[in-house]
Amino acid sequence: MRVILLPAVAASLAATPLAAQPHGLAHSANLGEQNVGDTLERDVLDVPASGAYSEIRICAWKKPVRLFDATVQFDDGSQHTLRAARQGAIIPRSGCTNWLHLGGQRTINNVHMNYWAEYFGPTRADIEVRGR
Repeated sequence: MRVILLPAVAASLAATPLAAQPHGLAHSANLGEQNVGDTLERDVLDVPASGAYSEIRICAWKKPVRLFDATVQFDDGSQHTLRAARQGAIIPRSGCTNWLHLGGQRTINNVHMNYWAEYFGPTRADIEVRGR
């Protein structure tokens, strides 16, 4: 009986859908993507009109990224700044920040970010901003 149960458990874990994966990306909307080099960059990510959000998270791909701050500008002209510690916060490669609360459900116009790709080299990091 144990021999049959063990392969069944392994098969169910291998077939786990994206919704159950650690990033939980299936339950959020992609608000935009940006390419980041290894020097300090100040980028503005324009968000297409796609609904209202109360939280965002920032994900890094290809390289870790050091994020210093992000300012979210809303449709009504207000803004919300999310600041990391003075030395910045590291977003690991293929990792995301926790969900960052925006203080209510509002439409986002753009996100201003100050950051850099953590390691020097020809490969640039990709940043993805998610909302829910």
